[in-house]
Amino acid sequence: MTDQEVQKYIKQVQSEASQEMDRRIGAYTEHIDGKITAVVELVIKNSEKLDQHTEILNQHSEKLDQHTEILNQHSEKLDQHTEILDSHTEKLSHIENTLKKKVDYDEFLILKKQVISR
Repeated sequence: MTDQEVQKYIKQVQSEASQEMDRRIGAYTEHIDGKITAVVELVIKNSEKLDQHTEILNQHSEKLDQHTEILNQHSEKLDQHTEILDSHTEKLSHIENTLKKKVDYDEFLILKKQVISR
């Protein structure tokens, strides 16, 4: 074989190899493109789900804020009622002590009368 024939043969082999490489790369590209498309679709669906969950969490946060406000109002009311009950407890204690003194005094008067009458 002459140099020209060898070079021609090399060019032919290179051309055939190049065509085979192009064909295989095309097949791989199509295969990978299909997989990438599937992944992109999943990412989009997941993003939509995350957006929905974020909206739900925001609604729950608003509800929790409302409930916290209501609980704070109830705590204030309970504090007021506790103060009122404490005041009433003090007044009842005073009334009880006063009644004890009155009963003791009344008993003293009865006793005094009995002693005087003897």
